[in-house]
Amino acid sequence: GLIENLMNGIDTLLDNQIVIAPNPISNTGHILLNEANMTASRTLEIKTINGSLIKKYRLTAPDLSFNVLGLPAAIYVYTLYSDDPSARVFRGKLIVR
Repeated sequence: GLIENLMNGIDTLLDNQIVIAPNPISNTGHILLNEANMTASRTLEIKTINGSLIKKYRLTAPDLSFNVLGLPAAIYVYTLYSDDPSARVFRGKLIVR
């Protein structure tokens, strides 16, 4: 799968790139970042497409994993950010099934 390929170096993440796998997701998701972007902790916010906050996770490197059990099947918008104000903020779509 994608995670194994990335871990084995078959695919490489470019600078400032993020991958959430799997997507669509049904239980546990994993966030893969280029190591240049790794910090001690990150916050992941999952919102509806209308902007309502559904879930907020505090993630600690290197295990940037999260669980979506209990979330209704839908398309959500995620924001991943660090406490470091100079770090990049990542946004994208997350499909929960």
